[in-house]
Amino acid sequence: MAVIGMHYSWFWGYGGDNGGSGSITYSFPPGYAVAQVSLSAADGDGLCDIGISHYEIRPDPNGPNQAFDFPWPYTYIGAQPPSVYDPNMTEVTAEIDVGGGGQGALGTLNIWFWG
Repeated sequence: MAVIGMHYSWFWGYGGDNGGSGSITYSFPPGYAVAQVSLSAADGDGLCDIGISHYEIRPDPNGPNQAFDFPWPYTYIGAQPPSVYDPNMTEVTAEIDVGGGGQGALGTLNIWFWG
């Protein structure tokens, strides 16, 4: 199996006075995909958390998507997975959460397609 394609996007979150978040969603035809997030930059002294908050698969080509969600905070801070994969992935959402007081952060979502 070899990588047959790749997609990446960057996104940011800014905390302001009360904290905040940012996210990005990428949808694609069903296929074997690996998605991974990374923290590209952070500024400030507060919370900075990044992870996969949602992804979908379609095991039956003629059936509906099945969703998997990891809302923030998922059990405890930092529990959103940094990477997910599935042979039938169709969508992935990455989320960045930051604290208040001017905290800001930039994240990157990478998706590799295998065939």
